[in-house]
Amino acid sequence: MPVVDNVDRSCNTTRRGLTLIELLSAMMIMTMIVGTLGAMAKAVYVSSEYGQGHAATSQHARVAMHRIGRAVRGAYASGPYPGVRVIDQRVSTWRFADTLLVWRPRKTPSTPTGEPYNADGPPRFNEIVIFCPDPDEPHKLIELTAADSDTRELSPATLASDIDALKRSNSSKKVVLSDLLHTAALDSDSKQRGAVRFEVRVTPTKQQWDDFKAKKLAWGDLPWVQGVYSSKTGLRQVWVRIEMQLTPAAAAAVSEKEQLPPVPYFGSAALYYEMNKP
Repeated sequence: MPVVDNVDRSCNTTRRGLTLIELLSAMMIMTMIVGTLGAMAKAVYVSSEYGQGHAATSQHARVAMHRIGRAVRGAYASGPYPGVRVIDQRVSTWRFADTLLVWRPRKTPSTPTGEPYNADGPPRFNEIVIFCPDPDEPHKLIELTAADSDTRELSPATLASDIDALKRSNSSKKVVLSDLLHTAALDSDSKQRGAVRFEVRVTPTKQQWDDFKAKKLAWGDLPWVQGVYSSKTGLRQVWVRIEMQLTPAAAAAVSEKEQLPPVPYFGSAALYYEMNKP
């Protein structure tokens, strides 16, 4: 009698493993997935750093603008001394107007009431407040004041060199308003400079005032602010424009190629005072 083979021959089929091509394809797909997830995570991280960095720069800008504006609005001005002045430096065709002087007398042992030594000017060194980048660390925007004992009068002939020496003096008092100031250097000059700029406009201008005194311009023809003047006094305006670029703090945590761009900030402040007809 023939033997019946009841075995299911399909069970003899051997299971095949992944081929090399299939394995490489799977690895490539996994690599793409991991790369995509990594790029997304990095984008989220950079976005978070960007937001935190801008929040920090905005806070620094608000503090700096407030300090400078308060000093300008509280400045003392008299006659030909408008109370605010910009000291600039020229390198080739470039002009760096990065130093602001504000005449703001303060209480000292010799002036306990806070009044100026000479109400008609010129100011003295211990009566001014200076806003500028730190010459040794240009990424810092500082508020600088001279020692109380420095009662020298400001001289136009040596003003720039005197202010430069004051910036580097150990006796000067420095307050850091921001350490996020963007820095850059000219191609022809390796010196790093803080990206801050001041502009002062005075109305009526010095030239217009000189023309009036020379009888080239009538009192009523001077461009008094909002037309406010009388037969003996007129209202003068000293307007200060402030520009600065701050680098987000997060930029220090990323590579040079990925550093966040500097953020520009703008502000202004004005001082008003009476000019007396001579």
